[in-house]
Amino acid sequence: MGSNQKGSPTMTPDDAILPDVLIHNVRAVTPSAVLPEATVAVTHGVIQEITTRPLTGAGAIDGRGRLLLPGFIDIHSDVIENAIQPRPGGRFPVDVALHELDKQLTACGVTSIYHCLCFLHSDENPPFRSAEMTDFLIRQIHELKGGFSARTHIHARYEITNDEAFAEVERLIRGRLIHFFSLMDHTPGQGQFSDVAHFRTYYAKARGLSAAHVDTIIAHRLEASRRVDWRGLEHLARTCRDNGIRMASHDDDSEEKVAAVSRLGVSLSEFPVNLEAARAARKHGMLISLGSPNVLRGASLTGNLS
Repeated sequence: MGSNQKGSPTMTPDDAILPDVLIHNVRAVTPSAVLPEATVAVTHGVIQEITTRPLTGAGAIDGRGRLLLPGFIDIHSDVIENAIQPRPGGRFPVDVALHELDKQLTACGVTSIYHCLCFLHSDENPPFRSAEMTDFLIRQIHELKGGFSARTHIHARYEITNDEAFAEVERLIRGRLIHFFSLMDHTPGQGQFSDVAHFRTYYAKARGLSAAHVDTIIAHRLEASRRVDWRGLEHLARTCRDNGIRMASHDDDSEEKVAAVSRLGVSLSEFPVNLEAARAARKHGMLISLGSPNVLRGASLTGNLS
């Protein structure tokens, strides 16, 4: 006997123009299993049936044994930065870059995207990660997203050593201009960069910085880490909770850190760097996300949990 799953479609006026499709000979990925030699029946743009029973009909497509998955939901992507500035000094108009990026996302099967936009400390002078640029990009995305094919959302990433942008971020949260909020700490010597030497190499290469400049960043971050405004972070977390915005913690590296962010109401451990942190997140009832590129490659770029 074949397995069978059915859905109840909700019809819209545009459904009539969509052709019926029967996709057979695929490995269909469902919430509970991967169904071998499956067939997916689509009527008026709505999935009617996913089954391992043979079906016949017009518009049949042979999947040739490939995986067939639902549209991807990317909750952590900073590809927007490369879309706007693919090379140093070569910047496209933001509206052009966003529309072209939307085409690329849907062509790759991404139907929902959470664009990561960061709030870093201003003394690092990152081109796309200052409060001013982040605010501008958020507003541009909201103005343009009605013309995008992918469902487009904002994932605001907040560096906990940044005590300059609390008011701006709170305003964005209360204005419902962001849809997901994560706390991150890129202080050298912990988290993603437990090896300070790796931090030096990575930042010099990724941002084209001199060794002296990287050393200055390291000194600033170490100093800032000693005066994190936890009261301000608690206020932002409470504002997120009051406005129904889910929160994540980035690069958790210890049970102690997981416990601290859990008290803030964080419900997702994003890229825990070791098993200790992942197990602690599970213990605190948090969801855990890992990077799908790391799963595909079989390893983390920084040698962390993948």
